[in-house]
Formats: sequence, structure tokens, C-alpha cells
Amino acid sequence: MAEESWNEIRRSNLRFSRINSSSTPQTTWIAPAPDSYKINYDGALSNADNKSGIGVVVWDCHGEVIASLVQQLDQAYQPMEVEALAACRAVEFGSELGLHRAIVEGDSEMVVKALRCKEYGLAPYAHLIKDVSLFSGLYSELSYSHVKRDGNKVDYSLARLALTTQSCTVWIEDVPSRTLSFVQADLAML
Repeated sequence: MAEESWNEIRRSNLRFSRINSSSTPQTTWIAPAPDSYKINYDGALSNADNKSGIGVVVWDCHGEVIASLVQQLDQAYQPMEVEALAACRAVEFGSELGLHRAIVEGDSEMVVKALRCKEYGLAPYAHLIKDVSLFSGLYSELSYSHVKRDGNKVDYSLARLALTTQSCTVWIEDVPSRTLSFVQADLAML
């Protein structure tokens, strides 16, 4: 009887771990479906320099970089505001590139949850979530995904670079050389 109870506990734990592991955000980059793109974004801030930075990279279904962007912002926003600004710029950048189907992916779980449910609420970044919602109308299909910081190294590197780059800079089918090693690491995982 004790053995039977023990086996039942193990089966329950196994089912529970499978359920939880499927809802856990990934730590590695995963390619989007064919005819779709993935737009990864991140934000960074420097309180000492009173600046924030945004990094965005657009990937195709083969893991090829379509374009990347860095943009410096003129003040050090709060962390959630920078992430929401980065998400907004990512969706806008994708529409500027003429994308119609995309997954927008960032490492702020709170911002991704707000984007998914279009929850504006009273958060200081609620107006930015609303802006993203307006830009999302330019796509035929758009979804939002959360990735852990370890799976967002390319964008983190771009956002940090934006803190030292005076203007908005775009690379077509490329990334800055200091980010290339992170791109290669992501591609090695595919």
C-alpha cells in the first residue's frame, strides 16, 4: 500500500512538472514559423548619464537577421517604462520594414503580460501599451512572447550600445560587430 501511494505521488509530480515546464519561458532563442518574423527587443538605462537605450533585432524563420536598431532616449526612464518603450519601438520598426506577421518578444514578463491582454491599467507605462496596441493594427497577425534574459542577449547588447550611440541607428541584414557573437550563439542553438 505504501509503494502504491509512493507511485501515485511520483506520477502526480511528473504531471505537475510537465505542466509547469510548458508554461516556463524559454531561455534560448526559437525561430518563428515560416512566413513570419520574430522581433526581439530590450531596454537599458543609465541613471548616471540620465539616458535610456532601446535595442531591437528582427529575425526570419531561418534565423537570419533582417534588421537591427539602436536608439538612445533623452532621459533615464523607469525600468518598466523603458521596456514598454522598447516594445512600442519594436512593433513600429517591424511595420516600417513592411512585416505583416510577427512575434514580438521581450524579457519583461510584466510588459509582455500587459501587451497580451491589452491591459492599460494605472501603471505609469499604460499609455505605451496602448500605443503598441494601436501599432499592432498594422499587422495581419501579431503575438507577444516572453523570453528569459539569457535568451535575449542580442537585444540586451544592442540596448547597452544605444546608451553610447547619439542617434537612432539601423542595420539592414546585419548587427553591430560587438553583438555578432550573441547572434552566432543563438544560431548555434537552432
